[in-house]
Amino acid sequence: MASVHFVWQPSREAALAHEDWVNITDVGVTGQHDRQVLYDELANAYAQLCVDGKIPVIEDVPDEYLEDKHVSMLSEIWLNDTEMLYDSNDNPYGPFGLTTDDYKYCWYSSQQESYMMVIDTGLVTDNMSIPLIIREYVHALGGTYDVSGREHAYTSQWTIGSDTWVMKSVHSNDGVQSLKFWKNGSPLDISYITVDEDTNVAATFCAGISVKDFCRLFDLSFEISESDRRISFYKS
Repeated sequence: MASVHFVWQPSREAALAHEDWVNITDVGVTGQHDRQVLYDELANAYAQLCVDGKIPVIEDVPDEYLEDKHVSMLSEIWLNDTEMLYDSNDNPYGPFGLTTDDYKYCWYSSQQESYMMVIDTGLVTDNMSIPLIIREYVHALGGTYDVSGREHAYTSQWTIGSDTWVMKSVHSNDGVQSLKFWKNGSPLDISYITVDEDTNVAATFCAGISVKDFCRLFDLSFEISESDRRISFYKS
C-alpha cells in the first residue's frame, strides 16, 4: 500500500535544503479515507509533537486537538526529592551487568489513559543482562529484596518497614504469561501490559503498569509535572 510521509520544517529555506525536519506521520493512500478523518489524523499527530516540544508553534493548533494530549515521555524520575538514576549494577543472580537504566522513563498511554511505568517481572538468569527495577526502589526506601526462580516461574519478595510484598511471574519463550502481586498476604488487583501491547514496555521480560499501581508496590504517592518532564514519588 502506498503512503504519504509528512514532516514539519521551520522554514521554506530549510525545506528546500532538506534540513531540520521533524517526522509527523505516514498516511496510507487507499482512496477510501474521508477528508476529515485524514485531517484529524494529521492534526492529532502534529498536536502531539507540539505538546512534546518537538514543534515550537503550539499556538497555531486548535484547542480541540490539544485538550486530550499529554507529554509522551517523562524522562526524570524522583523519589523523596532525590533523582532515581537506575544505576545500580550489582547483579547477585548472574555474571552479567544490569540493564536497569534502560527503563528510566515514564510514558503516557492513550489506550490505558494513564502514565505508565516499566517494571521487571522477577526474571533472573545467568546467561544475559537483566533489569532489577523493583529492587532499585526497595533499596532506595531502605527495604530488603530477594528473588528466586525455578524453570519458568519466579518469585520476588520485598519488605519495607512492616509491609511485605510478593510478586509471582510465569514466563515462556514468548514473554510474560502471568504476573500476580500480594501485599501482606492479600492479593493486589494490578493489571499489566506487555511489549506486544505497547512497545514502550521495551522487553519481553518486563511489564507496564499504571503509575497508580506502581505506587501500590511501595506505598507511594506521586506528582507529575509535564512541563518539567518529571514524575516525583513520595514515601510518607
